[in-house]
Amino acid sequence: MVRGWSDNSGRLPIFLNRGWNNRDNPRYTNEGWAGVQNRKNTDVINPVAGLYGSGFENLLKCPSLETGELNDRTYSNGGFDYSYPAAFAAIQIAKIDSTVLWVSQERPTPIIIEESPNSLNNTTYEASCANGDKLGSWHKFGKNIGYTAIDGQAVILRSLGMYFAPGQAQIFYGGESKGLGNERALEAWPR
Repeated sequence: MVRGWSDNSGRLPIFLNRGWNNRDNPRYTNEGWAGVQNRKNTDVINPVAGLYGSGFENLLKCPSLETGELNDRTYSNGGFDYSYPAAFAAIQIAKIDSTVLWVSQERPTPIIIEESPNSLNNTTYEASCANGDKLGSWHKFGKNIGYTAIDGQAVILRSLGMYFAPGQAQIFYGGESKGLGNERALEAWPR
């Protein structure tokens, strides 16, 4: 992802909703980062991530999450397990604050999220984390939730019975506090 935004004026990638396929030669600014999923399976189709390195298929999946059945809401969809906040799609990374207010605490701003299979392996297959999509809690028997922050640090949260979703987070952006609930929360895109 870092190579991608470095080559594209510092803009983060976009995602596309299910039902759309990336073209044969996808472009960073127009096609989905993780490969757009179709309505019948979770095959990764020409992901933009593939433009920035071979072996991307394994980088998109968590090695500790078992691949499940389509729509099982419990295990990996088999295509990807990581997403990123939909509100950041196509935004220049330099515009994003380094912290968010999330579940009543200031925390490092998430950029790569281990998203719950309940969100990534139900009837929606896209690499965005938005609204009520929850962070995954399969590590350490549900005790730990993790993401990579915009500053590069790995963040481990103790779930303590709480769940974390972008719809709960607020970020200071454009001179005001805004929520991270959906893809148009900060700016309209594509830009």
